[in-house]
Amino acid sequence: MIDRIFAPFLTFVMLIAGTAAIASSLFAQPSREVLVAQAAAPVPVRLETVVVTGRRKQAEPQVGHNEKTLAASASAVAEGRGVLLHRAQD
Repeated sequence: MIDRIFAPFLTFVMLIAGTAAIASSLFAQPSREVLVAQAAAPVPVRLETVVVTGRRKQAEPQVGHNEKTLAASASAVAEGRGVLLHRAQD
């Protein structure tokens, strides 16, 4: 029973608090110290040099799906396992 009251109340309170926090940050005037600190030149960061070494793998020739199927059916026919799809008429 208390969950039915507490959950909506907590949701409503969080919504109001979030709205107040966003509104206060939008309308607040920053101090002079903050503005000076933001205007100061940023300090450059020097990262360590990374050297990547590796070898390329030899690419295998790409064979399309139809070529694989044709090659498989041709080898099956050559071995006598093929299915006769067309019968010549006498």
